[in-house]
Amino acid sequence: MLVKVENMKIIRNLHKNLNKGRIYLKVFILFLAVMIVPAREATITRSAGMGLDTDLSWMVDDQYPFVFLNPAAMKGYENNIYFEYFNTVQMGGIFLPLMSGLSLGVFSGTTVDFQAFNSTDFQSMYHTSGSDPAGIDFNNLSGASTTYRPLAARIDNADANILENRNLEIILSYKMGRIQLGGALSYAFASESQSDATTTTSTGVTSSEEAGLFKSEFRLALGAILPVGGLIKELASSISFTKFTLDNYYTRKISTSTTENTARLESNGAFDIDLLNRVSLNFSRTHNIHAFFGYSLLNRSTRATDQIGTNDLQSDYDRNGHRIRAGLSDELNLSQRLGLFYGLELNYEIFSNDYQAVKRPTASNSEPYQTSVYQLKWPLVLGLNASVSENLDLRMGIRHNILNSGNNSESNTQRINNAGTVTSSTVSSRSSFLSSGSNISMGVSYTIDALRFDWLTNVNILKDGPYFISGKENAWSTAFAVIFNYGKYMR
Repeated sequence: MLVKVENMKIIRNLHKNLNKGRIYLKVFILFLAVMIVPAREATITRSAGMGLDTDLSWMVDDQYPFVFLNPAAMKGYENNIYFEYFNTVQMGGIFLPLMSGLSLGVFSGTTVDFQAFNSTDFQSMYHTSGSDPAGIDFNNLSGASTTYRPLAARIDNADANILENRNLEIILSYKMGRIQLGGALSYAFASESQSDATTTTSTGVTSSEEAGLFKSEFRLALGAILPVGGLIKELASSISFTKFTLDNYYTRKISTSTTENTARLESNGAFDIDLLNRVSLNFSRTHNIHAFFGYSLLNRSTRATDQIGTNDLQSDYDRNGHRIRAGLSDELNLSQRLGLFYGLELNYEIFSNDYQAVKRPTASNSEPYQTSVYQLKWPLVLGLNASVSENLDLRMGIRHNILNSGNNSESNTQRINNAGTVTSSTVSSRSSFLSSGSNISMGVSYTIDALRFDWLTNVNILKDGPYFISGKENAWSTAFAVIFNYGKYMR
């Protein structure tokens, strides 16, 4: 789900540390003094201009990315078509009113769980540790010997077949009395395969290779929003199930041998279950409070098999985790034309990884090793929505990681080498990691009749200046979106 900020890469190239935080704050205060409020409906580009990614979109009412956390929130976006170019990623969709109370959304390019497939972090299906058995390196298909598996080395999954975006996502939203219901179904996949055959002229021996990479994400989500009234404005809840499929394989055959050399890494029951809840409170005329709580059950388990001649090795990587999220935000309606929000979220994630290897046909077992990793993050976001005129909207956001820390512990008693031989070793280690920083973002929107253009500014341009001044090549924008309200021509 979080897409971790790493996953969405929302403002990765904009800024890196807090050294310039004081300057940013002065700019923000000046910006606040002269701006006025906008409509709040948003594309992802628009929300990013306030420092919000999809996972933090609960902090402000009527944020379009919140639709992907709770599909019941799609109500109100009917009759719109949009396209976004976000950090080199293209996405878009259409919102259609089908009948009374029923709406349909069809999207392509929305972001998947980036860390599940595209990293070696502790949340990844490729995560290993220093005590993993030598030669069973499934971060790539080349294994320990790239000369033995040359084709696999060429399509190393660290360099190819990255899965970032969903091919298709369909959302249905239906209003049943006072309750708004929603359901979402999405699918993403990436695959690549190559084959090669080499014949030695002098001997007539043919060596053929085949290697392939496949990964997919299937997600089903259900959501409900209940308006209450009084102090409690509304209750919003959603639950989602995400299934991860991984199947990377390599096969080598030699015409003079009956034995195949194979390697395979595949998912072994990998899934996520996410439960998200938001309570919105009408605290006063000027304060709209949101309280958020989320829990996720995470499984990123894989199984690796490696056969070289008569050696047959099976390695099971059981990776199980939990994620707990809790947050609070406050929207301030300072005037009819000026709005501000601030919010924070506490995000705690822990993974327990167990490894077990079995060598056949002798069926000797290695004693398992265990790793335990946790990460604690506490982002604080301060954002502004403003409208300078009927057509021009501006926004700004500052995001600071109050806390971003973690700890990794590991223990091991034995391991197996590439030939399947059990070698005794004892490993006991513990490491900690700590990082924090601040990000600033700025966005602009301009409306012309039924068209609205959203633009996320590259803040480095403001900091460094254009190329002819600084000599640094910075793009003017990191994201751009166009939304067309075709409903205006159907009334």
